[in-house]
Amino acid sequence: MDIISILNIISAQECFSNQSFNDNWPRYKAFINNYLGEYPSSKKVQNLGMELSSIFTKNDTERGQSEVSVTGNVWSKFINWYLNICLLGTNSWAVSSSQLLPPQVVRALEIRINGEKVSRSKEIVVVQYTGAENVDVVLPNDLSGVNLKKTYREAYKNFFKKIDLQEVRVILLSPKTIASDMLAIPLFWNFCYKGNKLNTVFDIEIGNHKENPEIFKDNKVYYSVVTVPTGREDKIKAGTIPGKAQINKLQLLDGGFYWGRKPSDKVKSFDNFFLDNLDLNGFVGKEVSENYEFTNYSRSVYYKLFNPQN
Repeated sequence: MDIISILNIISAQECFSNQSFNDNWPRYKAFINNYLGEYPSSKKVQNLGMELSSIFTKNDTERGQSEVSVTGNVWSKFINWYLNICLLGTNSWAVSSSQLLPPQVVRALEIRINGEKVSRSKEIVVVQYTGAENVDVVLPNDLSGVNLKKTYREAYKNFFKKIDLQEVRVILLSPKTIASDMLAIPLFWNFCYKGNKLNTVFDIEIGNHKENPEIFKDNKVYYSVVTVPTGREDKIKAGTIPGKAQINKLQLLDGGFYWGRKPSDKVKSFDNFFLDNLDLNGFVGKEVSENYEFTNYSRSVYYKLFNPQN
């Protein structure tokens, strides 16, 4: 198995470290297993992206929008988990932790306004590596009880050292649970990361002179939003929440505007994210599809995708 696939599995596993996500996981998993069936196709795995919102809110229809916002971190973990099961076996991985990012990418994403370092929202960072250093690692036959992050830390850190930023595409994905939270901040970050010379006008500096978005493969960072949301689906479909003008602006995000439901003429379903941003066609979900029977086998590496670490 290659080192990027190891990163996929580690990142998916780390989602279970969030107690609220872990508490809800048995419910999510039951619906996911029912949807995928015994032998899901790769397309079925990818199409799970159209079901994420309904799984997230299933048996919880009485919960209001303000209450759902409290579980925003759980939604973020759910999105991160889905991304990594789909990206397994490709040249891309998704992370919520900077520990699973090359340090040069972290530095390239740093923002300073008026000389002061500022923190972004808690986006998921999706990295696509197009170079040739994605080396294979040897896995033991029995992985039950094996902590992949500790075991392969040296291997993925050595991989990070070899990465050239010119061979990297980066997408910042902002998971949102409420409609009112979808506009201003994503559009601001999208503007900042487009590779504009902001320091001469707004005193906004991204990265440093050697490591910045203009060095990346597409000379910028893509910014994307994926929302649940609950309670206002019909108004979102009609383009009236958070407002027609705002919906139109969100569609201008470089990385796209998505939700975890079936597509409408205003919002794309999240399964479109991979082709839109990573040009991945035919590989998404393939690895999990071909090895789905092993997700219930505790010695298998695929078991770790669907079960908390023992």
